[in-house]
Amino acid sequence: MARDFKRLLHPHYIVNFTLCLSYIFLKIVPPICRNAFPRDECQLNWDDCNVYLFLLCVLVVKNRRSNNWLQYMSIVFLFTKLANFFLFMRADPRWGAIYGIACLMSFIMFPEPAYGGPDNIIYFKEDTLKEELEKDRKGYWLVEFYAGWSPPCVQFSSLFAELSLKYSNDFLRFGKINIGTSPDTAKQYYVDISSMSRQLPTVILFHQGKEKTRVPIWDSKGKVVKYTFNEANLIYDFDLNNIHQETLKLCKNKKSKKEDNPEKTEDEKKND
Repeated sequence: MARDFKRLLHPHYIVNFTLCLSYIFLKIVPPICRNAFPRDECQLNWDDCNVYLFLLCVLVVKNRRSNNWLQYMSIVFLFTKLANFFLFMRADPRWGAIYGIACLMSFIMFPEPAYGGPDNIIYFKEDTLKEELEKDRKGYWLVEFYAGWSPPCVQFSSLFAELSLKYSNDFLRFGKINIGTSPDTAKQYYVDISSMSRQLPTVILFHQGKEKTRVPIWDSKGKVVKYTFNEANLIYDFDLNNIHQETLKLCKNKKSKKEDNPEKTEDEKKND
């Protein structure tokens, strides 16, 4: 909880909260409102209230499937700024232009912060993922293919970290690779990294060096099926509970073999 509160103090959230409240502040606080909107009274008019009521309805619908508070806040910021832009443009196009530039500058200068909490994840570079998959033929790898500039990837990072802490062991490992800087890897695993991509993030489960399943998937027409990245869906779709139990048995067997044979050759250690 303390970590979440500290995260809200990041400039990204402070700036976006300010932008979201800017229209109401300029419209109702005297004497600012008289200078900003000289033709209107210092209060929200009927049209303003209707726009915000419509915004509230949109937020309720859009946030029904929010995975966490980060995604919830991202949706609130996006649609509230769109509503404010419309209201500023309707009141005075000059205010609308200034507000639009301010939103663009905040997007460039204060991007959403990446997750900085604990995890049990191995971060791969372009060539190391393939090498590790070919080397590790016994275990499972759950790998996230992400791009640092993608808001859905940033929002998903905390959930993936939590899953790694809960499920990872010697035979079930979690990895990440930034395909935003590795386009060849993106092509190799058929992940679109364009700005309009619906495949970011993509999570793939590998077993014995081969892909077993992934999300999101394609439909029969080759279109990406929209996927809701939440804990329940990921546990079910990747069968994490059963795989975790299976790999725990492998860990116990490995441990018992070490106890029975404390002295091993270097070759045996490598095979483990």
